[in-house]
Amino acid sequence: MNQKITFFALALTVVGVISYADLTSKPASTPTGGYAGEPALSRTCASSGCHSGSTIIDSSQFSLKMASALSGLSGASDLSSSTTFMPDSTYYMSMQLTGTANRYGFSLSSLTSANAQAGSFTVTSSTTTAIVAGASGITNMSHKNANTTKSWIWKWTAPSSTNAVNFYFAGMLANGNNTESGDIVYKSAISIMGQAPNAINEISAINALNVYPTQTMSDISLNVDAKESGDAVILLVNMTGEVVRELYNGKLNLGENNMRFNIADLSIGNYIMSLKSAKGSSVARHIIKF
Repeated sequence: MNQKITFFALALTVVGVISYADLTSKPASTPTGGYAGEPALSRTCASSGCHSGSTIIDSSQFSLKMASALSGLSGASDLSSSTTFMPDSTYYMSMQLTGTANRYGFSLSSLTSANAQAGSFTVTSSTTTAIVAGASGITNMSHKNANTTKSWIWKWTAPSSTNAVNFYFAGMLANGNNTESGDIVYKSAISIMGQAPNAINEISAINALNVYPTQTMSDISLNVDAKESGDAVILLVNMTGEVVRELYNGKLNLGENNMRFNIADLSIGNYIMSLKSAKGSSVARHIIKF
């Protein structure tokens, strides 16, 4: 009888230890939504029952980048106040923590000035990242399982508006001791603006201007339906406003004009194709070279 009681007590102890370990092994789990330091909630994982301690505001602990193609992330600069996005465009984003710890994790949100969801996230690696739901329709991009990995990649599709988007993010540097103590939480934020295509004023002599595909590795086709014949120039402009190529300089015929251009040698990124008439009016279309 004593042996049974002893065994039962031991079993309860083991169950208790496992339960305690599960509750205090927070660094190994995917965080719930609303812990990226968003102003509406103003909270991170540095809270009782998760990771005890205070949150440190320190932008130097993060490297947050954005590029229109995956290959462009490695050479991209960190997001800054001068960074812009094209509405409705999809970008690759990466987060890297710069500190040193045993385990790492993060949570990030993209919000409007009214603290509503701005754009949407897409998981590119289901083993390292996850999208989690927060309050008021806000979603967070976060780590999937905290471990020795301290960099993550995902996709972000920009909103239709050119209004500013505020990214709020928190990073976890955990010591992995299966308790709440000794872990460090950092947070930061950055605001970037949308950029409308340059001078989109329809040329009165043009019925329609179609560019396809709008995302390409090499060739782009242009169809111009002209109301009348006349001279025109077609330019390719980068996001800083620099003309990188004159694609066409000549006469447009009455009716449909079909053209094809090869831009395989251009750098990966966002461009504006601008058609300008002899009268000075212009129409532009956004394209992405990947």
